[in-house]
Amino acid sequence: MSITNKPKEIKLRAIKIENNDINKKNSGLLSILTSKLEKSKAKERIMILNQDDPKKEEDLISDYQIKKDVYISGAMLRIMESSDSPSIPDDLFNETKFVISELDKLEIGNSKIYKDHYYFLLNNNYIITNLPGVYTITRFQTYINWLLEKERDNNLFEFTPLMMFREEIKLSELRNIKIQDPIVKEPQRPNEIGGKRILELSKDLIYSLLKDVHSFSDVALEKIVSAELLIKFKKSKDISKEEYQKILGAYMKPISDTENVIFVPKKGSPIKSSEILRVKIVNVELTESNKISEPQLLQEMEKYLNEIKTEYEI
Repeated sequence: MSITNKPKEIKLRAIKIENNDINKKNSGLLSILTSKLEKSKAKERIMILNQDDPKKEEDLISDYQIKKDVYISGAMLRIMESSDSPSIPDDLFNETKFVISELDKLEIGNSKIYKDHYYFLLNNNYIITNLPGVYTITRFQTYINWLLEKERDNNLFEFTPLMMFREEIKLSELRNIKIQDPIVKEPQRPNEIGGKRILELSKDLIYSLLKDVHSFSDVALEKIVSAELLIKFKKSKDISKEEYQKILGAYMKPISDTENVIFVPKKGSPIKSSEILRVKIVNVELTESNKISEPQLLQEMEKYLNEIKTEYEI
């Protein structure tokens, strides 16, 4: 008697593709990316994260499906160099695309190896992805702007987390925002958004105020110091739903640990930022070898995209 695997819970994140050109109806990303993918081989879509990195970590869209003028779905792959792990043969990169399941057949060798992957689905206005929450969407934004550098001219595509609108945290109803250490993901590339950890800032302040604290090591100090940044609003006013999304979405973009950002309204209980991010938990079937059903995941992502469109494009 065979045992059926339980479905896997997968968190889908909803991302807004900003349209910063008032003369355009939308971002125009769908047609530009469609053309690029159709005309390129996998090896032409490999982005090296850092030339000086000995492991040579790289990103690429390895597989994709195009529903003409509707959406693009695909798999984002991170690879690296190693001599003692399953390697990806060079001939795969000469193909226009290759599916994730082919990576299960790899052998040990001195070449590129598979590190991790995630899926995405996008149109001109939104992105649905299962990119883990420990990574900011800047990771995908950086890749897309690199891949389309020639096609986009001097325009940069900008992705921001989609937020749920809640009356109690409108700027006019917000007392302050608490940020507890650690919350800001360090930048992986020079042009990524990031910042210094709040705890580092607090240690600098303590060292400057208390002379004898210099005898403490950083490790010892971290055990007794808890850092918290408090952002207060002197004056605020009602803003539109679109402005609300743009302000809070941009604010949350570089933050990976959303449990440690707390909105404190003038009335009512504090709200964690993770509670206002647009996410959806879906159950996806697993195969006997414990792999997710990619067609089912794609359909769940398409369904979520349609739900977002219905709500925001009335």
